Amino acid sequence: MNSTPPAFPVTSTKPRAPVYWEHLLRYGIARDPALDYLQFDPEDPGVLQRRLAFLEGLIDVTTPDLSAFQARGGRLLVVQGLADVTVSPRSTIMWWDRLIARMGAPTVRQFARSYTVPGYGHGAGGLGVFNAAWDSPPSA
Repeated sequence: MNSTPPAFPVTSTKPRAPVYWEHLLRYGIARDPALDYLQFDPEDPGVLQRRLAFLEGLIDVTTPDLSAFQARGGRLLVVQGLADVTVSPRSTIMWWDRLIARMGAPTVRQFARSYTVPGYGHGAGGLGVFNAAWDSPPSA
């Protein structure tokens, strides 16, 4: 467990997630390397509201209409770690529920599956992090 208190700029003793979010805020959202991330209030982003809304449209895929993807023969496998600190499992589950509501369970079952994995974090692990694995047949 990390016991280093928050600092600006973020210290190298921090876990990867706080470093990622601090850099995303300073360089990707605010485009200001001097921004003190400890002063940022996500519930009241002030002058950064428009930039956040713009970037959300680019990187936050929330549409529950995958009909064009399905029509092109797309196949989707969603794997969400329940210990993911980067992408909230709750938001992925809520998106999946919207997908089912929009397209109908029988239609979604034709091209998509969703799995939650207890103890699994975000992406490939290492450093003792649990990694999900599964057997799957080779693609045709």
